[in-house]
Amino acid sequence: AGGVNCWKESPCQNLYSDMLKRNKGLAPVVLFDLFFFHRSVARNRISQVIDDDQLKILEETGILHVAADDVTSKVRCYPVGGLYFLCDPSRDKPDFVYIGWDSDLMVNIAAKYCKGRRFSRSLDLCTGSGVQGICLSRQAEEAVCADINLRALAMVQANARLNKIRNVATIHSALFSSIPGRFDCISANTPYVPHPEGAQLPI
Repeated sequence: AGGVNCWKESPCQNLYSDMLKRNKGLAPVVLFDLFFFHRSVARNRISQVIDDDQLKILEETGILHVAADDVTSKVRCYPVGGLYFLCDPSRDKPDFVYIGWDSDLMVNIAAKYCKGRRFSRSLDLCTGSGVQGICLSRQAEEAVCADINLRALAMVQANARLNKIRNVATIHSALFSSIPGRFDCISANTPYVPHPEGAQLPI
């Protein structure tokens, strides 16, 4: 229904899970466990929601890890701004792609300030998963998402396809260094917790 999701911290998870299952069936509960909480889900439970052919496709594309008894997702999926976004489940890779509470906040702020406007070209700098850029692409003729992280750009392309959005282009760039042309809307949720010299990507 929008707003901040409190399910993760709630002591009433089982109650909410039962209510969701009663109102919407088993599929949303299983998929929420698999993709949002990043929990292993029993194979027999998964088979009630995802058939063997679909499971094989998701395994071959690197989205799921399928074992004899359970299934684990290699990505997380978050709903933001009425769309779905894939990201890494943890920060254990040096080039991780992350979605945080501030991503959702930025989408809401951009929606507020850009309401009713159309853009010829929009740019999302330090795009990460592409949350801001893809959400703003609904108001732009052309949306450019730029990042120094190549995995982030691959994630943007996957997220654009996931949401059937076709006007998003990606550019590999350190800030503005490789970005041509002019833009009438620029968003940026830059890394904001610096790491020491020589460290991995900042947060």
